[in-house]
Amino acid sequence: MPNYADLNLSGLDIPQSTFDRLFEVNPDEWKKEIKGIEAFYGQFGDRLPQELTKHLLELKRHFS
Repeated sequence: MPNYADLNLSGLDIPQSTFDRLFEVNPDEWKKEIKGIEAFYGQFGDRLPQELTKHLLELKRHFS
């Protein structure tokens, strides 16, 4: 995630509080999202590319 101080925001009126909210990562929301991804991927069965399965497993590990 980018840091507020690392970005050139000159000419923009973006307070740090707004920036923080825009780049917030909510683990509980991601856990819900992962369940939805699993359900969506489930309809493809064995036809789902392994890279997508691998990425989903990485997400699950990160948010477990």
